[in-house]
Amino acid sequence: MTKDQLLSLAAEHGTPIVAIDHNTIRENYQAFRRHLPKVQAYYAVKANPAPEIVQTLYKAGASFDVASFPEFMLVYELIRRRPAKERQDFVWDKIVYANPVKAKETLEELNKYKPLVTFDNRIEIGKIAEHAPSAGLLVRLRVPNTGSMVELSSKFGCEPGEAV
Repeated sequence: MTKDQLLSLAAEHGTPIVAIDHNTIRENYQAFRRHLPKVQAYYAVKANPAPEIVQTLYKAGASFDVASFPEFMLVYELIRRRPAKERQDFVWDKIVYANPVKAKETLEELNKYKPLVTFDNRIEIGKIAEHAPSAGLLVRLRVPNTGSMVELSSKFGCEPGEAV
């Protein structure tokens, strides 16, 4: 957006105001795909769950990381009218439920959608099996963060030996 466009929006709607340039979102997503064509990145819906942003990324072909049932439903609404197999294929390929603390109630709500769910340990597998037996499982591995700006290896994932 140009400075004049932003000033016009501020004059019309007052301030503070949030202005989102969906062209920039699309361009950034396409640049990411162009430079990392073999990477399937998942947009963390919790970062900004504005339905307009989720819809823009959906139309661009993005995948989604959800951490709650409302976030899941925000994405699911975009595919609700697709045929059943197409919906399920999308859920399995484009949505992952990756909350490190999974409420039993949320797992039960998600179960009918047969989601993909991350886990870090045996206890979580048991909880998922009991409360979301239709879910697919994705193990998160703890990897070294050598040279990383943010150290996350102590927060998420299991040791590779535990994964087996």
